[in-house]
Amino acid sequence: IVWQADGGAITSMDANGTKAVFAAGKKTGKYTIVAKSGQYTARASVEIIPEPSVLTTLKLIPDTIILEIGKKAQLQCTAFDQYDKQMDAQITWQAEGGYITEFTYEGSMSKAVFVAGKTPGKYSIVAKSGQCSSKVLVELVRPEPVLTKLEITPANAKVKVGETCQFQLQALDQFAEAMEVQVQWETKGGTMQSNGQFVAGNETGQFTLVVTDEKTGTQAKALIVILPSQEYYLKISPEKVSVGPGEKIRFDASLYRNDREQLAWAWDFTFLAQQGEFLDNIYTAPVK
Repeated sequence: IVWQADGGAITSMDANGTKAVFAAGKKTGKYTIVAKSGQYTARASVEIIPEPSVLTTLKLIPDTIILEIGKKAQLQCTAFDQYDKQMDAQITWQAEGGYITEFTYEGSMSKAVFVAGKTPGKYSIVAKSGQCSSKVLVELVRPEPVLTKLEITPANAKVKVGETCQFQLQALDQFAEAMEVQVQWETKGGTMQSNGQFVAGNETGQFTLVVTDEKTGTQAKALIVILPSQEYYLKISPEKVSVGPGEKIRFDASLYRNDREQLAWAWDFTFLAQQGEFLDNIYTAPVK
């Protein structure tokens, strides 16, 4: 017996040729199998139907992402069967280095938004349905630092005529981290060095220190108060004394300026006591 087959092939038969195995091809449709022996012919009809669709592939777009920390990226995943045709599938998402939000399902396609975290590094995003999965490689990078704030320390400084005060400047980026900047220091009342050192001049009063970033124009300000180099202080006599209950004693005050006693006073003064009482400069100790 001789066999002929359309739509496939006879792959094996028994010794007498009375039994044969037909292997269907990949093209669907209706076909005929013919068996011949001498002048005799027999035919059989065969219909090749497609296999049920089975999910075999998930395709992710894009397949790699380079993203700044804190930013978002759009993802799309499509399901395909063994014939490379789209098919409906329930797709789930998993992400490292951030999180998935705003995900939607529509037939064979799922869309999602990945929100990057704050830690730079290499991570992955996985789309999964059943036993199939697909992975996107994500690299999170830190954006270029942008100056957002300048801080001067101290913000308020008091310095005497001719003395020096050292100011410190800190530049902070959008992540509140220190960054390098080029700045200009400007003030009156003295000499300002590029390293933040201020030398007070001879003029007393209040002055404003302004620091300006050369690139962005960002500014910070501090207050400088220049005081006279001469100082006033008081001496009380006697400095230490013992008195009995109700006893009286006289105290005198002397005004000094630059270690020289001043005979003329620019202001009035009075004595105060925690215990007992003063009448002018006469102190009376408490009775008890």
